[in-house]
Amino acid sequence: MNENPTDANEQYELAKKYGSGDGVPENMEKSMYWLVKAAEQGCADAQNTLGIHYSEGIGVPKNMEKSAYWFTKAAEQGNTEAQSNIGIYYMNGLGVSINKEKAVFWWTKAAEKGNDVAQYNLGVSYYQGEGVKKDFEKAMYWLNKSAQLGNEGAKEALAML
Repeated sequence: MNENPTDANEQYELAKKYGSGDGVPENMEKSMYWLVKAAEQGCADAQNTLGIHYSEGIGVPKNMEKSAYWFTKAAEQGNTEAQSNIGIYYMNGLGVSINKEKAVFWWTKAAEKGNDVAQYNLGVSYYQGEGVKKDFEKAMYWLNKSAQLGNEGAKEALAML
C-alpha cells in the first residue's frame, strides 16, 4: 500500500482504510487528511463522503453548508448518492436556501440513473406537487421504480395509494 499516494482515487482508498482500520491502525485524523486531499483533487466519491462527514459531524465539526458544498461538487460530477443528498438539502433548506425546483432537478438526474432514494423522493414530489406540477402518473412511475429496487418507503407509499 502506497502511504503517500498522489492519485485522488488512491487517496480516497487510503482514507477509507484509515477510517475503518482495514490493514492499518484506525486513525480518523489520517482518514480525514486523505479524504480532504482526494476531494480537493476532484474524486466524486471522496466529495460525497466528505459531505456525509460534515452532515453528521464525523471527524469534523458538523457543518451543513460545507456538507452542501461537497455534495454539490460530487453531484455535478454525476455521483447519484450526492445528487440525491443535495436534492434533500434543497427540499428542506439544509445548508442551502429552500429551492424545491432544484431538489427535483437533482433527484431527476439521480432517479434516471437508478438511485432508489431519489426515485422515491421524486415520486413523492410529483404526488404532492412540490417543485413540480402534481402528476399522479409520474408519481406512480417513480414510486414503482423505487419499490422495484427494494425501497421500503416507496413500497409503503404505494400500499397507501
